[in-house]
Amino acid sequence: MSLILHGARIRPRRSDHADAVLVVHDRITAVGTTADVIAAAPAGARRLDLAGRVLTPGLQDAHAHFFQMGVISRRASLAECRSLEDFRDGVARALRERPGPEPLFLESWDETAWDRPLVPTRELMDGLSADRPILARRICGHLAVVNTPGLALIRDLWPGGGIDADTGHLIEEPCLHLDVLLLPTAEEAQRAFDEADRMALSLGVTTSCDFLRPSALRRWGERINAGAERVRVNAFLLGECFEEPELLEIGSERFVIRGLKIWSDGTIGGRTAAVREDWHDRPGERGGMLVDPAAMTAAVAKAHGEGWAVAIHAIGDRAIDHALDSFAALPRGESRSRGHRIEHAEMVGPDQWTRMRDLGVRPCVQPNFLQWANPGGLYEVALGRRRLEAMNPFRSLLAAGCQPFFGSDGMPPSPAFGLRHAVEHPVEAERLTGDEALRLYTEAAAAGVPGHPVTGRIAPGEIADLAVFEDEPHRLPYPGSALLTILDGVVVHQGEGLERSASSC
Repeated sequence: MSLILHGARIRPRRSDHADAVLVVHDRITAVGTTADVIAAAPAGARRLDLAGRVLTPGLQDAHAHFFQMGVISRRASLAECRSLEDFRDGVARALRERPGPEPLFLESWDETAWDRPLVPTRELMDGLSADRPILARRICGHLAVVNTPGLALIRDLWPGGGIDADTGHLIEEPCLHLDVLLLPTAEEAQRAFDEADRMALSLGVTTSCDFLRPSALRRWGERINAGAERVRVNAFLLGECFEEPELLEIGSERFVIRGLKIWSDGTIGGRTAAVREDWHDRPGERGGMLVDPAAMTAAVAKAHGEGWAVAIHAIGDRAIDHALDSFAALPRGESRSRGHRIEHAEMVGPDQWTRMRDLGVRPCVQPNFLQWANPGGLYEVALGRRRLEAMNPFRSLLAAGCQPFFGSDGMPPSPAFGLRHAVEHPVEAERLTGDEALRLYTEAAAAGVPGHPVTGRIAPGEIADLAVFEDEPHRLPYPGSALLTILDGVVVHQGEGLERSASSC
């Protein structure tokens, strides 16, 4: 197949006047003016006039929970709730619309968006159902609330701590394990994969990411055996996966295991991130580490010695300190080539920028988290104005040579949503241009995964993963859907607003 995409605004901007791309089979073979590309095209090449629309590399969501994204999409959502009353009504509605004795699992409530940010409790949940288990997980994934039957269910399944019986809250570990404790069936998993593929491709995402425990990795194995995988996925595995060596053999051209994932601390929303100073609204509390720092250093060394990359979730500044300490114990100069990284790094400060750069550890950051940086929002309430203004310093990380790159963490999974926040950062000095932000979702994201075959560039010889948008992604209304998505030179998504016909030359 040969396809000419012409009349395009190619982004990030090029230094030439190129407005056209030639795709032959799975590769970009020419980039230039429309006239030059048509002249270089083989006979019979199809032509598609983009009429001034924006052509970008396929977007690369470097921190996503791909399988979970599909699972969550099939559950009742509480994301639109704007009060505790909305929350209660949303759960009641889901009980009516999804009848049956099985546990009701709801997702994505965020009390910081409510008129009165009151965290729901077991008492409220018991008023909705006294016999059917209900579990409602917060948007961060690190906190959930259950009713009394739900509490009994989780206690039967989870032998560890993190359960507050009085409030019905599941905090950190039991909440992070919910998708294992309530494992989707094989059929449910395949429907979830299909939906995750559809969602990603509709947003122009051609490379995604996943963080997996053994049960979910086995579901990936089933999908690969069926030859059904579509979006490229780079996977990082939780430690228990490495205890089953046969699981490490799961993979394909489009699903590649890259290394180890470590959760070092919690979240700001749950006040469980490990911070250096007290929480602004909870004097005397500073969150905590989910893993002993010495044990983390040992795990990092073991994974590095076996040739794996390591991705450490570290949100609080104290957790970032410990993560950097773990990487500092490795042989000097090896971290960058291996692809070691810190996930989120929301509270990274100037003293840590230098260490990060010198160690060659790259931060995978989430611009969409700036949705909580509004006046009176989560960051200001939890951390105070001074620390709020130091959060997510994207331009500073670039200037310091830390080589950051972007992912969504699925909150929401829209790159365009995050790009808009990066360009409109509430701290003006930390704002990125549209092209700078886009590079962090394409070329920089690709470079953050050594060995990834797609470079995130539009240039001759590169794999033809491409996306077409009505305008520059950071200017699009939510969710910022793509008009056209091309993967390996094949059109895999076509939305509304783009002519389906193409002429030949």
